[in-house]
Amino acid sequence: MPQGPRVSARRRDWIDERSLAFGRAIAEKVPANPQLVVQAGQRLDEREAAGIARGDTGILPVFAEWREVLHALSLEELVAFLGTNTSERATRMRQSTPFVGVLSEPERAAIFARCEAL
Repeated sequence: MPQGPRVSARRRDWIDERSLAFGRAIAEKVPANPQLVVQAGQRLDEREAAGIARGDTGILPVFAEWREVLHALSLEELVAFLGTNTSERATRMRQSTPFVGVLSEPERAAIFARCEAL
């Protein structure tokens, strides 16, 4: 397997592109079902409680940042943040999305297949 800084950079780019593809697919569903935002907040609460129970407080800032995004952005802004925003912050945060479970397994598989072709 190839190694080195060039491969690592390509891998990060690939992960970022895959996360953006997932974000776009999620963003397409949110306007028709705003309850997904509420569910994402509940998922944050659950993950935060589990992290605290494990003594893993290092993840708490990520949850606080997502909570801020979910509460501060309008639905339209959230859709853009998830699906089109390529800022460093949005790219980083998509790596730990609270929108787990929004996409079906066939939807996820299709995204993985498209990204594998990159």
